[in-house]
Amino acid sequence: MRGERLDNQQYVETTRQQRETMREVGRKALLSKGMERMTQSREVRMEDFQDVYPPEKLASDYHYLDTAKQHMETRNEQGLAMLFEQMFIDGITAGAWLGNVEVTKAGIQTNFTVDARGAAAYDDIRHKVDAFATLDFKEPIVDEDYDTETSRVVLGFDVTLNADREKVLEKLTKAYNDKAELPFGFTHLDYYENRHERKGVVMLPRYVIGISGYDVRAIKESTQVKPGTEMLNFNLNSGQNLINRFKVLSEIRAENELYQAMLPDDLDSESSQEANASLFAVDQCLHGALLKCTKAIMTSKCLPRAILEQVEAATQSGYEGKARGTIEDYLLGRSRRAFLEEAAQAKRNSKSVPGGEDTFVRIMECCRSLTEAAYAGELEEYRGVGQHNRGIVLRNEAGA
Repeated sequence: MRGERLDNQQYVETTRQQRETMREVGRKALLSKGMERMTQSREVRMEDFQDVYPPEKLASDYHYLDTAKQHMETRNEQGLAMLFEQMFIDGITAGAWLGNVEVTKAGIQTNFTVDARGAAAYDDIRHKVDAFATLDFKEPIVDEDYDTETSRVVLGFDVTLNADREKVLEKLTKAYNDKAELPFGFTHLDYYENRHERKGVVMLPRYVIGISGYDVRAIKESTQVKPGTEMLNFNLNSGQNLINRFKVLSEIRAENELYQAMLPDDLDSESSQEANASLFAVDQCLHGALLKCTKAIMTSKCLPRAILEQVEAATQSGYEGKARGTIEDYLLGRSRRAFLEEAAQAKRNSKSVPGGEDTFVRIMECCRSLTEAAYAGELEEYRGVGQHNRGIVLRNEAGA
């Protein structure tokens, strides 16, 4: 047993060295020393699970990482993506990107608590979960139609800057669950922890969150490391932070709608019932968060006057969904224009911007197309609980 533990430790050190090699370019180019320490300290560490799993399980997982050569590239674009991963965790924790905190005249109000962490290396590569967040609700979310109460949900996130259409569709639809029979859009974690426990999580929804490189640079320019900590300091009600929050919430909402559309009508299995309860809780949570974010955007006046007037008119008429949709459509258009400007500038410098589109735009468009196809009955073979490991190719969008 002693020898096995030493072998495991060797795997730990080897894996650490390889992961440091993978991240070195991005760190040197983009991260401060404080952020570098924070990146290391806030990830889930597999070696902390020696009391949870037998040595054979840990050794096998370390060996899997050791042989995952395709994930060891050290391109600068990957460094930018690594920076966004850390920004995303900070955005959830300090910028309330999941809408758990709002600033009111009475002070800061907490709607639910959030514990966000970087995923362990194994879950990052094997299950495509870069980060996860545990949401604990002050009051259980009740679904009267199915007689369920949900007090906690765990959300997984695949954070990306990649706007390639095929890659985005693959991220949204391919199963990364070790061939387990899970509902569409769900995966699991081998290495989960919160403030009180460490364990595996059998099933959690996985959301793809993406923005483009110029957005990452804009966030970096508008934030600083909080004094006395190693966390980015976000101004909760700044225009930049509110727009970031709105984008993240919109992506989760769009994907959540897709996952709900892909559930079986009869919910005849325990896993589909559990998935339905989780998705319902996320839906209710997001609905309130987006409404509050919409109001905060109106108060901050961080959008053009014409757009704010449309949002205000819709809100006063009781069309809250229309108000949210107006902001979403504006941000999609603005993101498209920003990408075109970036692409034109790159072309002038004899370079190119990969992906052919803004990442936020690509994710939203793919979600809309997939959801429409689901409701039209075109994705029946993928609905329900299954492996669906290869992902979905939209037949009617080959030329898009």
